[in-house]
Amino acid sequence: MKFLIVLLIIGFVLIGGILFIPEFNLNQEEKSDHLSLERSSNPNPNGNPSGLGDSENSESSIVNDYSFNGCYNQQISYAVKNLIVDEECIGDCDEKIVICSFDVFNLDYDTSGIFGFNVYLKNNDEIIASDYKEAFIEFRSNETFINEFTIQNQEVSCVYAREVIPIKEIC
Repeated sequence: MKFLIVLLIIGFVLIGGILFIPEFNLNQEEKSDHLSLERSSNPNPNGNPSGLGDSENSESSIVNDYSFNGCYNQQISYAVKNLIVDEECIGDCDEKIVICSFDVFNLDYDTSGIFGFNVYLKNNDEIIASDYKEAFIEFRSNETFINEFTIQNQEVSCVYAREVIPIKEIC
């Protein structure tokens, strides 16, 4: 008799897990539309400025697009690492070239696609230049995004915001 009760409890737990865990995944909040990472030529001693991200970010979120068969679209996992800001004076250093580069890693095992990022140069909270770059990245591969700006000589930081990340259907 005790064996039958234990077997029934295990059955209810398994059925409940199958029914409620997918529901949990579908109701997750979509993460922010923009990830930011800032590295300055003049590092902030107080840590991350303005609540911007760490030097490594990865992201995966669910897109609210459900089909009748219970499938949904999910943004694939990716990571952004190795933000580098290089500066080079032009002439007597009234102007300079600022090069912002970072690596984007496609962490998915079977989905390739186009990744697009806006890159901004900021002086304090003011955007002084911007550029958009995109690249096709194979699954389990990476690409280096490089943006070059020519500006007046001033202290700047480099910030990126994701714009396009591939999605895949999850069933």
